[in-house]
Amino acid sequence: MVGIAATTFPITVFSASLPEVAEEFKTTVPIIAWVIAGPFLAMALANPIAGKFGDIRGHRFSYLLGFLLAILFSFATAAAWDAGSLIFFRIVGQATGAFTGPATVAILLTSFPAHLQSKALGYWGTVTAISPALGIVVGGPLIDALSWRWVFIIEGVIVLGAFLFALFIIPDTKPKPRTPIDYSGILFLSSAVAALMLGVNRGVEWGFDHPIAITTLFVSPFLFAFFILRERRITHPFLPLGWFRQRNFTGPVLVSFFLNFAYLGAFSITPFLLERLYEFSITQRSYFLLIRPLMFALGAAIGGTFHVKLGARKITLVGTALVAFASIYMGLAAPFEFILWLVLGLIFSGFGHGVVRPSLITSLSETVSEQDLGLASGAFNTVGLLGASVGSNLMLVLVGDTSSTNTFLYVYFLAFGIGALGVLASVLIKGADSASGQKLAQSE
Repeated sequence: MVGIAATTFPITVFSASLPEVAEEFKTTVPIIAWVIAGPFLAMALANPIAGKFGDIRGHRFSYLLGFLLAILFSFATAAAWDAGSLIFFRIVGQATGAFTGPATVAILLTSFPAHLQSKALGYWGTVTAISPALGIVVGGPLIDALSWRWVFIIEGVIVLGAFLFALFIIPDTKPKPRTPIDYSGILFLSSAVAALMLGVNRGVEWGFDHPIAITTLFVSPFLFAFFILRERRITHPFLPLGWFRQRNFTGPVLVSFFLNFAYLGAFSITPFLLERLYEFSITQRSYFLLIRPLMFALGAAIGGTFHVKLGARKITLVGTALVAFASIYMGLAAPFEFILWLVLGLIFSGFGHGVVRPSLITSLSETVSEQDLGLASGAFNTVGLLGASVGSNLMLVLVGDTSSTNTFLYVYFLAFGIGALGVLASVLIKGADSASGQKLAQSE
């Protein structure tokens, strides 16, 4: 948990400073949007690789490797000289840091008995939320006084300390027999997602009749189709499609996509709303956005505690509904310029997402064997991060450089629509009793 806290330290406060970062590098919002969307995309593609790597080599080794690389790229990010280098260092840094994610989940799930797993995941979610909150407390005034670069310098120092601490306390997991890695599947999936992202990003700015937008959006579905066809035919697929026959795998994965699309999409445009309509400084924006991670921490602790009593479906339905309706409240803060709506939106979205996460991961873990926990949690994270990447990229591009209250309202309402799909996907998830004991020991 110390390690995850260290690597999530700068997330919220750096998001709050994006308007100033764009101004410093003299670039546009659609370009600087890749500072948020690019790392999410990189983490999405790296997570299953990291999970499978941990399953084969041991999750302790994977966890420590991710930390070492995170240290290097934290300092590299602080030294970025233009928008391109900043985006590159953030993307590569998050991709390599992704090795800590599946490893953490696998280590937690194998270290606790089944009836305590959701509670352990709840505490883990609390720590991941409190860390960005601490980053805001330290980073907001620091950015206003000096520069956003100091946030990443501090992160590098903290991660270094966490790495030394982890060397002595992190237990290992039993590795599974070595199997081939499906590099072709990785290439098809990454190419399909990258083409989709580029098409949406450039289409909104240049027009969807631009040759690049047309080509990438045309090619992307075929690449997805090639990926699925390949995964169905090979012995050791990158992502075993047989898992998707299990409702407690498919449900959490779909919920994760729609939930993160709405949650991160709406959150990514909020700093621009606060800057353009309310004229908040970086420090003011940072402290205001502190509401979300604090409520996430509270929600994760409650969700982890009540997972066994209420069941995954009930908790997920309530949490996704809160995230969806939060976008409506946040949207109303634009035309009415009544900031209480935004406060309520941040409270509901943070709490709702926090409540849901332990139940989603616990339900998913019930469908796979212990030796596949790394790959399964990596796949789960991948789909969620794809949702976050597409959502943040699309909504930042739709908002662009405008200060129009109606534009913000419509984009927040789009987030509500996507969040509502997450509520529908929650119905697929079985309750705790009906799901227990189901294991998919082997995949196609």
